[in-house]
Amino acid sequence: MDRKNLTRLLRLVLAFGALCALALTSGCVAAAVGAGAVYMELAHREMDAPPPSVGAGQVSYVEGSLETSFPAGIESTARAVNATFPQLGYPKVSEKGDALGDTLIARTGHDKIIEIKLETVDGALTKVTIRVGAFGDEALSRSILGKIKVNLGDHQTGPVSSSSVAS
Repeated sequence: MDRKNLTRLLRLVLAFGALCALALTSGCVAAAVGAGAVYMELAHREMDAPPPSVGAGQVSYVEGSLETSFPAGIESTARAVNATFPQLGYPKVSEKGDALGDTLIARTGHDKIIEIKLETVDGALTKVTIRVGAFGDEALSRSILGKIKVNLGDHQTGPVSSSSVAS
């Protein structure tokens, strides 16, 4: 390569480098990078935050699970769930319990797993978490919850208000 072509190539490379440096330091790119940094920080904080707590009477649907609490003991809530499965035509697959709670599992006619977890919050308050299938089914979860509420009868006042948080 002769000297003249080498000089032209060098000038071309330097001009390209200068244009790249100018583009990287312009306001639009700096603003985009700054906005991305802010978004990442907010997303990181949201991931570290605990899930919203659900008090008695509130219903939330978060990441495929429906959560609420009933002012009833865990035994009466478990009886209501056990009565709900045959009423809806879902055979119960298993039930596991310990001192802190119960997990009841049934299957739908379409072979989706229904998992209902009961946790004692205190003696008179039970947290209920319903999950249908791997990704959740809000409509079916709410239907199951309504039937549990009916089966609990006088033992609870039921969800008074509902708020839905979609994932």
